Amino acid sequence: MFKTGVIRGSIKSPTVRKSARFQIWERLDKGESLKSIKENPPLMQNGVATKDSNIDIEHYQWDVWSKL
Repeated sequence: MFKTGVIRGSIKSPTVRKSARFQIWERLDKGESLKSIKENPPLMQNGVATKDSNIDIEHYQWDVWSKL
């Protein structure tokens, strides 16, 4: 699993456990597919479902961060 708050390259891993970003990274780390996350997106702190475009961005950042 990723360590919170670690900077690799220019990407910092998420630190706030309740954030949608943290939940996306956690689910990706557990091996969940991008398609599955988009079908059941995490809620942002304001209660709105995370948009597909934001999930794509987080997936890209997680992928790059994981390879560094």
